[in-house]
Amino acid sequence: NPYWVQTLTAQFEDCAALAAEGQRAGLSTEEAGKLFRKIRETARAAKQSLSRVEHYLGG
Repeated sequence: NPYWVQTLTAQFEDCAALAAEGQRAGLSTEEAGKLFRKIRETARAAKQSLSRVEHYLGG
């Protein structure tokens, strides 16, 4: 994966860890869970989009 994808993935993982802890950001457990799921969905969508772009550019 390109460097920017790795950096973005690392940032998502950091946010997910904070969301899972919840209390650091002053979030309720429910809010932290929602944020974690949204981050995970966004990461999946980004990976899928990158795959499509790579496929398109590759042939």
